Amino acid sequence: SIAPRRDLAEDLVSEAFLALARRLRESGPPEDALGYLLATVRSRTVDELRRRHPAPLRDFTARPPTTDTERRERVFAAVRSLDPRLAEAVALHAFAGLTFEEAARLADVPRATLESRFALAIERLAFLLKDERP
Repeated sequence: SIAPRRDLAEDLVSEAFLALARRLRESGPPEDALGYLLATVRSRTVDELRRRHPAPLRDFTARPPTTDTERRERVFAAVRSLDPRLAEAVALHAFAGLTFEEAARLADVPRATLESRFALAIERLAFLLKDERP
């Protein structure tokens, strides 16, 4: 069961304020500071819940795909199964076509962090989709 924990909630809110402070220092204030804080708290809460209660690894290779559409759907499903930070790196760089610098700015992380997340995501996707090659 997921019981409310005041100390954890306070930590997550503190982390959100630290992220906002970093953002202010590095790139100025966001358009909507309250929205930024709320989105950050939500994102970090989801990350914490997933860390504490990980989803079981799904088998994406049970039945080989036969069409390009099936292959694409399996890739998207595999990306959605990744840790949200890894999926974000793939979505921003590979799917949206942003440079690592642009993607890092949007994700509010250093470029090296985004590159590391992308590399780890590709490694995990290669494992999950190892039998996907036509």
